Amino acid sequence: MTQPATMSQNDAGLARGGAFDVLRFVAALFIVLYHVAERAPVSLFAIHPAFGRGYLTTDFFLVLSG
Repeated sequence: MTQPATMSQNDAGLARGGAFDVLRFVAALFIVLYHVAERAPVSLFAIHPAFGRGYLTTDFFLVLSG
């Protein structure tokens, strides 16, 4: 018996938008860092000013999620 020409589950996951998943993960990581930054032993805002703009990654995350 031959298998029909369909995509496997692994191919379906990649076709969904693997790059978008990575971007959403990075955005979510920045959101968590933004919320934890005030209690961090070293000020994350002093390391890089981008950590002070964590609220913008929330918008980015929501735009990517559609």
